[in-house]
Amino acid sequence: MAIFLTFLEPARRVSPLHVSVTVTAKIIDLIGLILWLASQNYPGYELVDPSHYNLQIADEDGEWDMDFPPLDHNEPVLKFSFSHLALVKYENAQRNGSMEKQSLSFLLPNRSTFRLKVEKADVPLGEVILLLLNESGWSSKGLPTRRTVTNLGYHLEKLGDSKTKFTDQTLPLNLAKCKDFCLVRDGAKSIQDVPKPNLPSSDLSSRNAVDLSSGRSDLMFTCMVPVMVSVGRFNKLKNAMCVIWSGDRMDLEFQHKIKSYPLSLINGVKYDGMKNRIVLSLLQPSSSGVVGTHLPPYLTTTTQLTFLTTEPRLASELYQHLNLILTNRK
Repeated sequence: MAIFLTFLEPARRVSPLHVSVTVTAKIIDLIGLILWLASQNYPGYELVDPSHYNLQIADEDGEWDMDFPPLDHNEPVLKFSFSHLALVKYENAQRNGSMEKQSLSFLLPNRSTFRLKVEKADVPLGEVILLLLNESGWSSKGLPTRRTVTNLGYHLEKLGDSKTKFTDQTLPLNLAKCKDFCLVRDGAKSIQDVPKPNLPSSDLSSRNAVDLSSGRSDLMFTCMVPVMVSVGRFNKLKNAMCVIWSGDRMDLEFQHKIKSYPLSLINGVKYDGMKNRIVLSLLQPSSSGVVGTHLPPYLTTTTQLTFLTTEPRLASELYQHLNLILTNRK
C-alpha cells in the first residue's frame, strides 16, 4: 500500500512510501513501521510516538479525505482494503483514533461479564481498573483509603490467556493491544484457571461417593458457581464466587475478602428450583463453645446461607454438590 507523509514539504509529499505488513499487524503496528521507514528515508524530521499519529483515507494524489474518520489503531490492517493512506499527526486530523471512545469487555471474578467504554486509547490500565470497579457493581468500596492507580488490589489478564498478565498499572491501554480482559484480585486465583465441572449427574454422584467415603479430601474435584449470597434472614445480597475446595471446605470469595466454611459443619440444604435458590444450614460454635467437628447441641448455633443463581442449571449443580456431601457424610 502507498502511504503519504503529510509532514513532508508538498514537493516531496507527492511520492508515497510503499509498505507491506504481516497478516496479524494492527494499524498501530503499521504506523510504527511507517515512522521507522520515514526516519530512514527522511532523516532530520522530528518524529514522535506512533500513538500520536493517525492513518486517513487518501486519494492517489496524496490528499486525505476528512469526511471519514481515521483508521482505528487497534483494528487489524487486513480489515481495510484502501490502497492509499496518509499519515497525519493529531493537530492536523479532524478526529483521531486515540481520542475516540474504546469499547472494552471484562470477565469479573464471579464469572459475570461487563462492558466499559473509556475516553481514549492511551489511558493507563490502572485508571481502567478503577473505572471498572466504580461502574460495574464490583465497586471500589473497601479499597485502600489512599488508593492510587498503582495500588488497587487488582490486575488484568488477557481473556483467554491467563499467562498474559498486565501488572504494570501505568501501561497505556493501546500498548496492551487487548480489548478483552479478565479482572483478578491480587493474591487470588484467576477465574480463568479454575475449570467448570461438566459431568452428568450420574457420573457426579458415583465419583463423589467414592471420594467422600474414602476420607481423602485431595480426591474430590472443585465446584465453582457464581452466586448472590446473604447470611441470615435480613442481610443484603452480595455477589460472590462459591468454591468447594477438595471436599473439606467451602469458600465464598467476595470482592475484597474470602469467608471459609468447613464442609463438616453442613447441617442441611434445601433447594427451590422455581427461584434458583438454595438455603444451606451450617452449625457454628456458640460463644461458649470451641471450634470442632463434633460439638454437643448446646454449644452450637445454626447459621443460614441463602444462595441465588442466574441460571437454573447453576442452582441445580450447586445443590447436587452440597446435598451429596451431606448425604455421604451421614
